[in-house]
Amino acid sequence: MTQQKNAGNAANIKRKKNKAPDTSAVYSPEIEAYRHRYKANDGIESVPLWLITFTDVIALMLTFFVLLYSMSSLEKDKWEDVSAALSSQFTEDFSKPFESGNNEGIQIDRVRSARALDLRYLRSILEEELKNAGVENAVLMSQKDRLILSLPHEALIDNDSGEISGNGKKILFLLAGNLDKVRNKVEIAGNVMPGSGKENGWDRSLKMAMKVAQAFRDVGYNRGMIIRGLSSGRYASLPGTLNEAEREDLSRRIDIVIMDNSGSNLPLLQIK
Repeated sequence: MTQQKNAGNAANIKRKKNKAPDTSAVYSPEIEAYRHRYKANDGIESVPLWLITFTDVIALMLTFFVLLYSMSSLEKDKWEDVSAALSSQFTEDFSKPFESGNNEGIQIDRVRSARALDLRYLRSILEEELKNAGVENAVLMSQKDRLILSLPHEALIDNDSGEISGNGKKILFLLAGNLDKVRNKVEIAGNVMPGSGKENGWDRSLKMAMKVAQAFRDVGYNRGMIIRGLSSGRYASLPGTLNEAEREDLSRRIDIVIMDNSGSNLPLLQIK
C-alpha cells in the first residue's frame, strides 16, 4: 500500500510539472488588444479602409493625367530640341548644333555627309535647283550605279574665247554648292565632235574636261574628282535620223557623273 501511494504521488507531481501555467488570471490592456487584433485577422494586421480608397483615387488620377498627356499634341519646337538632344547623345556625330532652317521643300543642307547620298534623292534635289536657276538643255540620266548630268558645250564654255563663260560659272557654282556637301564620287567627262587637226579627239575632250574641273574647283568644290576625255564616242552612237546640227549639239557636251559611292572603300583591281 505504501508503494502504491508513493507511485501515485510521483505521477501527480509529474502531471503538475508538464501542465502549462494558468495565465487566465493575468490581465493587461496591451495583451488584450494584441490578442483581439491578431484573432480578428488571422495573424495579419488590418489596414484602414480610407487609406485603400485614397490610394485607388491617386492611381486613377495619375492614369487620367497620363492619358490626357498622351492625347495632347506636342509643341514642334520643343520636340525638335528633345530629338536633337537625344540624337547627339546616341550617335557619333559630335559636331556643334545647327539651325534646321526652313523645312519646306527639299534642301541639301539637311543631308548628312557621313556617306554617299541616294541617287534618286540627289536627282530630285538637282532637278529642283536647275529648274529654279533657269538652266535649260540640262539632261539628267539615271543608271544603275550613277547619275549623269549632261550639259551642252555652249552652256559652260564661250565659243569665241574657249574659256568658261559667266553663265557657266554660275551653273558650276550651283552644282558645287550641292555636290560638295555629299560624299558621292564625281567624274567629269568631255565629249567632242570628230574633226581633223593637230589635236585628236582624246586630247580635245580631256582638255575640255580639265578646264571645267578647274572652274568647278574655283567656285567651291573641294572634293576629289576624276577627269576623263571620251573623244567623239557619243557622236558615233547617235541615231542617224538626227540632222547634223542636232548631232553636233548632242555630241559636244560635258558630263558630270555622280556615283552611288564615295570611292574610298572600293577594292582595288587585282591582276594575277
